[in-house]
Amino acid sequence: MIMKKVFVCCILVLTLIACEKAGGRRLLNKDYYKTCEISSSDMDGLWYLGSGRVQLQSGELEIILVDGGMMYGGSSVSYLELQQGEVKSHYHHICFYRPFEFEIPEVEYVIDKSVSSAKIDFDKKTRKGTIASLDGLNGELTLLESNSSRVELLLSAPNGDYYLIYLIKYDDPQLLNKLRTWEFRDIDQMWEDAEKKWEEGILVG
Repeated sequence: MIMKKVFVCCILVLTLIACEKAGGRRLLNKDYYKTCEISSSDMDGLWYLGSGRVQLQSGELEIILVDGGMMYGGSSVSYLELQQGEVKSHYHHICFYRPFEFEIPEVEYVIDKSVSSAKIDFDKKTRKGTIASLDGLNGELTLLESNSSRVELLLSAPNGDYYLIYLIKYDDPQLLNKLRTWEFRDIDQMWEDAEKKWEEGILVG
């Protein structure tokens, strides 16, 4: 059930990114900015973190690369646990599967990411904010939309690249408990386990 929700969430993010204007494009002017109901300080609980690289030309965004949470032979999904906007925990939920069997992962790990310098903050009134040390995302933010279930931001990275960032609320105590307590959390051991099963022909890829 949890993995079904993960795949649904990935599909939702891909759809949200793709279905802007015709051809995956959207004008970036005030007429297209949506309602902002919350600031980062209003965010609590578990949030899915997704992003996609975009080009900005003449006030328009064009999607050029989407991070849909997929990886070689499996999936990697990023979650933030927030308390009044402060990043308390950052999890990567990584699963590998048998061919054509995507209900139950063959290898499943939860990797704890460092949050010592992690930060995401934005204000609903000014629509401005910053992000740091979250899945390689750093820079200035423009808030495009925010409510109690979904946040959309435009990131201007220091190197001149632009990204759309999506945060989607997960009210799922079972998933949150798994992310907090799952036994298998060592990334080196994860790759050893996955490589062994690849060699045995058990995993996709």
